[in-house]
Amino acid sequence: MKTRIFAWSAALALLVPAAATGQTDGDAVADRPGIGTLVSSLDGLDREVLELQSLGRLTRADIRVIGIGGALNPDEIATFQDAVARNRTAIDELRQFVTTSDVAVIGDDTVPIALRDYVEDAGIAVSDIVAVNVTGATVTFFVGESPIEIGRSVD
Repeated sequence: MKTRIFAWSAALALLVPAAATGQTDGDAVADRPGIGTLVSSLDGLDREVLELQSLGRLTRADIRVIGIGGALNPDEIATFQDAVARNRTAIDELRQFVTTSDVAVIGDDTVPIALRDYVEDAGIAVSDIVAVNVTGATVTFFVGESPIEIGRSVD
C-alpha cells in the first residue's frame, strides 16, 4: 500500500509542469516531445550527452526546457518511472555533466556562460534534470519540479 501511495504521489508531482524557458514559451503542446522521445532519451543518455558535448556552444534559441508534466499523460507514468529506474546512473552522470561541462551558452548579450550557469539562471536546479534530447543543434532538457527518486515510500 505504501508503494502505491508513493507511486500516485510521484505521478501527481510529475503532472505539474516545471519552469520552462528557451523556445518552449511559444511551443504548442502538440510540438512538445512525448513519452517515446522521453524514454528514448533516457535509454540513450550516454549518446545524448556525447552529442551535447560535441556541440560546444549553444545559443538560447537552441535550448528547450520541457516540464515532465507537459510530456506525459497519466497512462504513461509507469512507463516513465520504469525508464528512470533503468537509467538512474546515466541520469546522475547527465547531471554531473551539466555541472562540470565546458559547453557554453551564448545569451542575448553575446557573452558566453557555462551551461550550468545558464540552467541555474533559468531557475532550474540541476537535480531536476531527468533527460536530454539532442536533435541537430536543438537541445531539449526534460525536468521535473523536484529530484526524481525511485523506490522511496511514503510512511
